[in-house]
Amino acid sequence: YLMHVIWQRAVGSVLAWLAVAGALALASFGVYVGRFLRFNSWDSLVRPRQVVDVIRTEVENPLVEPKIVAALGVLYAYWLEKSNPGNSSELTL
Repeated sequence: YLMHVIWQRAVGSVLAWLAVAGALALASFGVYVGRFLRFNSWDSLVRPRQVVDVIRTEVENPLVEPKIVAALGVLYAYWLEKSNPGNSSELTL
């Protein structure tokens, strides 16, 4: 929320929301890589080629393992629900 407000003041509302959506997508993908592909942050330093090869395979064939599509879809739907201006919930991103 805080970074969105800072970016909104700096670059405007549309670009700030695009930044939020991009950060959410990258964070979701990072969770997927750690949870389902079983990599951790050290693997990107110790075995970068293997990490890139596995990620490239996952990105090229997302429907082979539909978990990534489902995870991104659920998180995106949650974000849309919470950022809806007509929604009366307290959390708005």
